Amino acid sequence: MPRGRRRRRPKVSLPVLHIAFVLVFLLAILEALIISGLFKENLALKARLEGVRQLQLGAKTSARQGVKSVRNKVATKKKQRKVVSKKSLKIASGVGVRTASKKEKPLPRLVIILDDWGYSNQNFPYLRDIALKLDVSVLPNHRYSRAAAETAHRYGKEVMLHLPMEPLNLDRKYWEKVTITTDMDEGQIGQTVLSLLDSVPYVKGVNNHMGSKATADRRLMNVVVKTLKGRVGFFIDSVSTPSSVVCKVAKENGMMCLSRDVFIDNDSSISYIKSQIRRALRVAEKKGYAVAIGHDRVNTLRAILDMETEILNRVEVVTAGELVSSFDSD
Repeated sequence: MPRGRRRRRPKVSLPVLHIAFVLVFLLAILEALIISGLFKENLALKARLEGVRQLQLGAKTSARQGVKSVRNKVATKKKQRKVVSKKSLKIASGVGVRTASKKEKPLPRLVIILDDWGYSNQNFPYLRDIALKLDVSVLPNHRYSRAAAETAHRYGKEVMLHLPMEPLNLDRKYWEKVTITTDMDEGQIGQTVLSLLDSVPYVKGVNNHMGSKATADRRLMNVVVKTLKGRVGFFIDSVSTPSSVVCKVAKENGMMCLSRDVFIDNDSSISYIKSQIRRALRVAEKKGYAVAIGHDRVNTLRAILDMETEILNRVEVVTAGELVSSFDSD
């Protein structure tokens, strides 16, 4: 080739250009399809996420509505219970609900005494919720003894002193720290009774805590009754022993005394407690009155609350003080 002449580039044929253009076009379409598919997939994913979000919102709304429904039901139930309690309170206090006419036989009377208050404040709300008249017997020298008496008084219950007295055949570790015992002299007995009495406010009467040995001791009971006379209105013998001389000694000293008829919660099941309350109702219907003793236990209080209407349909519930006063006036 002569020097100085440039080599010419071969010309690209027209068919090759067409093929290249077609390939580019196809690649563009493929890319567009891929992008479109991803876009649609993205939309579908968004749609599913939105669906899940709506379901969650719906579940939350349903849950809120469910909680609101439950709260409304609870509020309604409480309201109904308040209505029942107010009605029961009217019945218990004799305010225009079941007043017997002069020709009708007077209703039997029932006293319900609940022992052992002072260990805990757990059951204080029941003293508010139960419309029936109750006697709340408080053990002295415990953390909640004073609070129990004050709460009972606030809600219209009668306060008693649950006087710790020496039991028979019971390990001393189960006794109260301050207990009246048969080996005390008269001065010790009197001083102990007064100190325990002064530790609990609003006391109207006394019943014995344990005391199967002490309440059978005439000397000891004579001192106890003489010390209490003039300070309280009555003594309720819990009858922890058939050998008790409590009411005999009280009568000799001119002090009102009644004996327990039924223990309602020796078994802690609600069904048993209810059966014992019905037993007390039968005793009241038979002899005109009955004294039932239970304890500061949640099942005992629930059973009483459940049976308010049944109890008031059969007896007049009175305090121990009201019952002994009615005998005194007779």
